[in-house]
Amino acid sequence: MSKSTNHISLEFWFSDEGRRVLTQAKQYLQATQNDILRASMQLRKATNCSPEIASEAFEITLCREKALYFGEWTEQGLFTRQALEQSTAPAIAKHHAERFRGCRHVLEICTGAGFDTAALARNAGRVTTIEADERLAAMARHNMALQGITNVEVLCGLAEEVVSRLRVSDFDGLWSDPSRRTVSGERIALPDNYTPALQWLQKLEIRGLRGIKIAPAVNCEAQHLQPFGEGLAKDMRWKREWIGFGNECREQVLWWWGDDFSYALSDSSSADAHVHFRDGTATLLDNHGLLAQWHKADRLHSRAILPTQDIVHSLWNKDETILKAAYILEPHPALIRTGYLADFADEYGFEMFDGRIAYMLSLHEPLKSPWYESFQIEEAFPFHYALLKERLQARMWGNRLEIKKRGFPETPEEIRKKLKLRLSPEQGVLFCTRKGQRHWAILAKRL
Repeated sequence: MSKSTNHISLEFWFSDEGRRVLTQAKQYLQATQNDILRASMQLRKATNCSPEIASEAFEITLCREKALYFGEWTEQGLFTRQALEQSTAPAIAKHHAERFRGCRHVLEICTGAGFDTAALARNAGRVTTIEADERLAAMARHNMALQGITNVEVLCGLAEEVVSRLRVSDFDGLWSDPSRRTVSGERIALPDNYTPALQWLQKLEIRGLRGIKIAPAVNCEAQHLQPFGEGLAKDMRWKREWIGFGNECREQVLWWWGDDFSYALSDSSSADAHVHFRDGTATLLDNHGLLAQWHKADRLHSRAILPTQDIVHSLWNKDETILKAAYILEPHPALIRTGYLADFADEYGFEMFDGRIAYMLSLHEPLKSPWYESFQIEEAFPFHYALLKERLQARMWGNRLEIKKRGFPETPEEIRKKLKLRLSPEQGVLFCTRKGQRHWAILAKRL
């Protein structure tokens, strides 16, 4: 991260005066219902502090309120707004860190406010972590102390310079969450422009487990999946994992640990309960931990319903102008990101709506699953606004209509505006999509 400027010294916030300012900042925010302008005037009048101190006091206070999600210790924690916005959800940080259980000494690059660091420290013997921003490094040290974590050393400096002074052979694990934004906050598209660069991170010759977080939407180039280092087998490729949390694909992580590896779940009572990891893995988590994990199997699967030809003939008429499927499924974004959605559909007996469109079809009601949302098709026809309006009016579907789209040239907002939907208590779902060169409207009900 870039170096901070024009900030109040952190030592001030550890002083009696700084603590008093923070206590009163919290009180005035509560009294004014987070009206920062009014609260700032009251705080400055009561404490005679500068505008800069007042501004930072409110930022620290608001960050602490948002960070309560991570535990009670955050009531005294220190964070920047950017570090908190980019922090890893606790369940995801725990998921990453469990892979490093049993590691003797893990090197972390890009500490931030220390959320991943704390999770790593609970699983590994020691953690050495590097942060380029002096202020963030100091915040991380403070946050570790609040949690009673004593097996972490926070080093400050540019990763490339600090690592050059370390003996890399001392480490048997690497975790890095490189900065993916410019100083002005714009997203960096190419991972070799991250800070530090992806290829530099991949070339660090740490023999144990390595994990590097990259943007969920990045499609890795071939060189990013190749092994680095002399004497490594060609099959020891980097493996990709996409992590879903809620309805989002939150992360993509590149992992390296030979051709395959597994790790035991911390909340499992069985020594044999392992989660195996392969390239293209999709993992779904919630606040309680692992929900599901899927990857393309190494063997061919037989369909669960009908042979391919029979399924296609049952789902469509001969020239594909009439859709006869009974259900449409919307996959989880993490599953879509793997690039193996067609394999998932094949394994579970579904049919792709179109090879380039991330919807699946089924003849029979699908089982409930975190991997997709299911909808019962009530009607489907080639898209035409006049016909669509007529069919919506016949069903009395109005302003509560849910609109979804894939492969369609207009946004849901544009579609809604053109439909001029009336007030109605009736609910339904409209899918606007494409098969081949033909656009489709599908009216459905959520299961």
